[in-house]
Amino acid sequence: MPVSLTSLTADLAATYTEVLRRNASHLNLTPSERDRTPEEHAAAWADPAEGNIRFAVLLDGRLIGRVDLDPVNPPKYSIGYWIDADHTGRGHATTAVALAVEHALDELGATDVYAGVTHGNHTSVAVLHRNGFTRVADLGTYERFHLPLDGGPPRNP
Repeated sequence: MPVSLTSLTADLAATYTEVLRRNASHLNLTPSERDRTPEEHAAAWADPAEGNIRFAVLLDGRLIGRVDLDPVNPPKYSIGYWIDADHTGRGHATTAVALAVEHALDELGATDVYAGVTHGNHTSVAVLHRNGFTRVADLGTYERFHLPLDGGPPRNP
């Protein structure tokens, strides 16, 4: 079964928390991020900030990561993602980002998707490049990438 996305809901909270904690070092989580309970995650997903979309990344029905789409100034969105360290390097993040971008275009009417990547995260940069994103700014601690979905050139908002 290929990689798929599904909304993060309460029924995935325990599994999500387990995967997140197992990847605390890989994801550079703070103690407060690492120590959130399944109930805290479920509550946050049940009442997300306005317009935020949280997807579980599934491989053969098993949770291996997360992709977020957050409205910046709709129809512009930002994307964030992570994949379980045991599943990196196999194209799963590339596929998950592609699926999320497709959702942003088809379901949200997005015209632009932006991403920020901390300096040195070459793997994440490669995921974005494989999905057509272009670097548009260096903001000191991270770089901004842009994917225009409206046919226009890459630009910094």
